[in-house]
Amino acid sequence: MRNDMSNAHENICVMIMARDAAEEIGYCIDSVNGAGEIIVADTGSLDATRELAAAAGATVMEFTWEGFGKTRIRIFSSATREWIFWLDCDERVTPELWESVGRAVERSGEDSPAGYQVSRRANFLGRWMRGGGWGRDSVLRLFRSDSWSMEDRRVHEGVSIRGEAEVLDGELLHYTDRTLNHYLVKFNRYTTLAAREMHEAGRRMNPGDILIRPPWTFLRMYLFKGGFIDGLAGLVLAVLSGTYVFVKYMKLWELNRSGNAGG
Repeated sequence: MRNDMSNAHENICVMIMARDAAEEIGYCIDSVNGAGEIIVADTGSLDATRELAAAAGATVMEFTWEGFGKTRIRIFSSATREWIFWLDCDERVTPELWESVGRAVERSGEDSPAGYQVSRRANFLGRWMRGGGWGRDSVLRLFRSDSWSMEDRRVHEGVSIRGEAEVLDGELLHYTDRTLNHYLVKFNRYTTLAAREMHEAGRRMNPGDILIRPPWTFLRMYLFKGGFIDGLAGLVLAVLSGTYVFVKYMKLWELNRSGNAGG
């Protein structure tokens, strides 16, 4: 545990959405030690996630799963502090980033930004990725609790704020997929959500979606975005990403035939 946190962290509500994250939740919570409030929003864990989160000092709240966008809107609306810092359970905040978060909140005023972006690094199959579009990216994670809005999407939801966001020092470490099994469990869930979202929007699958999009996804990630520099992990990720696109559109095809988007 870190004990050198600024009093500014007391104004932050850290929100972590989790399900079956017993192996990760303790590390995630420990990385934001000193926050005024840490809420773990559990969406139906069958393992010890809730118990371990409570033991680590978090407030555990249970939410019915309604897709990423709708569920996260409900979670964020329960914030009790001036600032929200959003984390996924497989992410960890470096000490430099956490200190930077405290400084940003401490200097907040009428002229300060309503939100801040952080630099994130992805770890896939034990390797810190550099290419394929999975190297470093910038994500909005710190924002005022009264200044955010979110797209109500089943998957790949995004937060927006009023005004410009500045970038904080430090890094957010994303341990996205430790094993292939972990990736494939998410793969099935996310492709289903994405297909349902497209179906609900009236999208129809056409032959180009399965003949062109999957190989293009592979080529774009592996060659044009430099996935080859990550060795075997880069190749595996590009292949799986192309397969993801194929399966997503085949699930859309099934929904188009049945006319049922499910829950």
